[in-house]
Amino acid sequence: MGVSSEMRALQPARSLMLLGTALAAAACGVQASPMASELPAEPAGWSALPAAPLPARHSAHAFWSGNEVLLLGGSDARPCPPDADCPPPEEPPLRDGAIFNRAAGTWRHMTVAPVPLGQASGALLDGVLYLWVPGIEHADAVRAAFLGFAIAENRWVELEPPPGPADQLRLVAAGSRLVAYHGSHEANVRPDLAYDPQTGGWSELPVDAFAPAYDRTAVWTGRELVVLGVRIDPGRAPNAPPVYSAAALDAALVTWRRLPDSEVAGNSAGWYWAGGSIVNASIGSADGGQVNNWGRRYPFGGMLTHPAGQWMALPDPPARLGGYPDVSVGGSEHVVADGWVLEVATDRWTELTRPPGGSEQGEAVVWAGDRLVVWGGVRWTAGDPTLLNEGWAWVP
Repeated sequence: MGVSSEMRALQPARSLMLLGTALAAAACGVQASPMASELPAEPAGWSALPAAPLPARHSAHAFWSGNEVLLLGGSDARPCPPDADCPPPEEPPLRDGAIFNRAAGTWRHMTVAPVPLGQASGALLDGVLYLWVPGIEHADAVRAAFLGFAIAENRWVELEPPPGPADQLRLVAAGSRLVAYHGSHEANVRPDLAYDPQTGGWSELPVDAFAPAYDRTAVWTGRELVVLGVRIDPGRAPNAPPVYSAAALDAALVTWRRLPDSEVAGNSAGWYWAGGSIVNASIGSADGGQVNNWGRRYPFGGMLTHPAGQWMALPDPPARLGGYPDVSVGGSEHVVADGWVLEVATDRWTELTRPPGGSEQGEAVVWAGDRLVVWGGVRWTAGDPTLLNEGWAWVP
């Protein structure tokens, strides 16, 4: 498979632009914007972000580039109330976006995307945001597309889509390539895929060592791609708990090594690389109930060390949900789940409350350097929704 000459030129063009910007800044005595780790410390808790140049919406997407927050897509249609069953909206998803520079505290517009950005999975690699947009069957105007957004150039490019059925594909950056993995094998087992930005080509990965599975998550550790999931095992005894299994694919994306099975019950696929381990910070546990009881309680969260592949329990997890329980996201040192923030290196838990007047549903969420950023969403009043165009940042 090929790629357009425009995309082949994307890497060199971006490098030349960044070099030119750096030289111009040096000639004028202008210092480059600091990275997040170099920014001055701010008080703990929530603070409002400057107003973004975007209309209110819910279900937008947020990504962190290392010094900027990218906010894009979503919907301005009437949202479906929590726990309700609603028909798909007639309005197509949105295509616009904005970029927030933390150091300057300023927003800039993103170029409008080639297709509406509703459901989508994305990953950043070498200054490019890649998005897989699966499309919507009921809406002819919302087609599937694989996109690349060059951040420095503020430019979208449409790329060769992944081959075969791809509705459940999710993207993760893995070294110099992207991996598009299937979230579940419940329909059938299909190989995960690797995309090489240099050639624009897709290739199939070997099937992992514990397939088939559901609740699949792929995590890049810097050395290997670790895939976690709950095995689909027709022979599992009724009183045997469905627990997460894991396997690691080497950096060349060729050879698997099987890791030990966990004692973490399948409940939430929120696994993240943080603090040198693969962490699911979900609290609580289950014993299988009165019928086919598992014999003891199995936790919903845990930690997998890498590369040793040793499973560890969460450090003294909280006994109740926190005040903002719907957020699941990870950063380099923190993992958020069930209304709590776990700082992995120190085993410290901090309760996460909702921002003042913040969203109750559908906000965009990303861990941006040393803080959590949320934007937009829905606030409900007596059954009536209000879409938000406000954002907040939370510092531990």
